[in-house]
Amino acid sequence: MFFVPTRVLTKMMKKNRDKKFDKSKKTYAFPMIIFEGLAEKGIDVGKMLVSLGIDPIIAVNPEVYVTKKEYDDIFSYTFKAVDDPVFWIQFAKEIKPQSAGILGYTAMACENLGAAFEKIARYKEVCSGSRMVVRRQDMETVISYHIFEDDCFYSTYLIEIGIISLIFIGRWLTKKEFAAARVNFKFSEPFYTSEYKPIFNAPVFFQQPQNEIIFKNDVLDYKIDTADKNLLQTFTDYANGILDKLNESTHITDGVKNTVRDLLKGESPSIEKTARKLGMSRRTLQRRLQEEGTTYHAILEEERKSMAMSYVGKSQLNISEIAYLIGFLDLSSFYRAFKRWTGAAPQAYRDEYIR
Repeated sequence: MFFVPTRVLTKMMKKNRDKKFDKSKKTYAFPMIIFEGLAEKGIDVGKMLVSLGIDPIIAVNPEVYVTKKEYDDIFSYTFKAVDDPVFWIQFAKEIKPQSAGILGYTAMACENLGAAFEKIARYKEVCSGSRMVVRRQDMETVISYHIFEDDCFYSTYLIEIGIISLIFIGRWLTKKEFAAARVNFKFSEPFYTSEYKPIFNAPVFFQQPQNEIIFKNDVLDYKIDTADKNLLQTFTDYANGILDKLNESTHITDGVKNTVRDLLKGESPSIEKTARKLGMSRRTLQRRLQEEGTTYHAILEEERKSMAMSYVGKSQLNISEIAYLIGFLDLSSFYRAFKRWTGAAPQAYRDEYIR
């Protein structure tokens, strides 16, 4: 068990009732741990935020959300000011669950590592500008990591911090020095890959379709000494309240697109499964999509088309692998769909793209 002061719990409950979101703007929770890294480098975070026209209160209050522009401005400044990948890797290794606020406390209260990772995945957006998806398979568990802007200059930093901190938080929670089974990164191999070996103790692959860390399933069964059912319920209720309000303030279409991309591996995800991942009923999801002028089928079709064109034109994956990655078990069905989308067969499209 771990101790959380009563005044902290009371404050959390009050903030959950009072928290307001500007529905006219897309808002993000900001990962405050980044400010600690800046402070370590001697950067005055308050002055930085003022220079960007952002209320410096966000540096000390995790309950304050930022707009998309503010989010981008902060990260652009941060990683230009400290353009040192080895520093951020070392920094990520020192992150503890408590540094993540409600997200970390919820993980600490879970029974085992698998449950903790599931909670982190569900509430990741509450306290950071990223998402995480956990897929438990027969022999291993795949955890994919997504950031909102994966084509910006600082995306590699954010992905590394997210995945590296996850494995070190897991070791802190379980008091075990476990290894990953393998790690996949979307970005190209950087010059400092020697830093990865002692962190993951596993093969690391680059230019992959997703950013993922994979564990053997027995690792997810490791117990957590600080488990506490009562505190877990308290933290879960609080985080659910924030997540509900955050979801109300953002377009559900974005959430459906992201979830569909995560689930598109060897299957065409149903609206029921997608709704469960988003924490709502099928009817609620249909209603909210209708309010935004779209349908689940339209989003699924568009995401498959977009991913297919990107994989065929820009990757070296073979056509059968691409078909699987976007949810086609039948290769002939993929060929028909791709020709409907582009007017060309996959290989002809690839040949034309790289010409």
